[in-house]
Amino acid sequence: MNRLIVFVSCILLFFNSNQAQSRLDLRNSRIENATLVEILNYAEMQNLNKLSDKSKSSELDLRLYSVGVEGSCIPDTHGICSYKYYLAVAEQGVGLNQAVFFLGEVGEITKVQWLESSQPYLARLQLEISNYSNYGFELNTELVRKTRTFELNVSTRSIKITAKK
Repeated sequence: MNRLIVFVSCILLFFNSNQAQSRLDLRNSRIENATLVEILNYAEMQNLNKLSDKSKSSELDLRLYSVGVEGSCIPDTHGICSYKYYLAVAEQGVGLNQAVFFLGEVGEITKVQWLESSQPYLARLQLEISNYSNYGFELNTELVRKTRTFELNVSTRSIKITAKK
């Protein structure tokens, strides 16, 4: 019986020391998801919760990631003409529901405004979007600016996008 207790104790000690050491070992695992790699390498992040006090009542953390897309909106050169946008949504707290949504490629999101929301875990945003990037407009005065406004209802499960008139 004593041998069994010593044996089990040794196994538990080995198992626990193995787990502790694994936190000190680096891994070499290539990430093959092209979208994730693009976001991590090239995206700029905007923490939308820092834009308004209204965000504090939403119970959601929102981060907007933009990846520049080169185009031909600037004559004789390549420049950023549009952006691909990704919205990361997480319930406040560690380990809770979270998601990332691809919002599409547009010229540029020029304005983000938080709207009141009476539902828990639902954020309401109003976005203004232009047809080209601000960079494109600065370097090519012949571009004609067009804008659209959208309202987004955001949760970790889905996003409802409504065009405003």
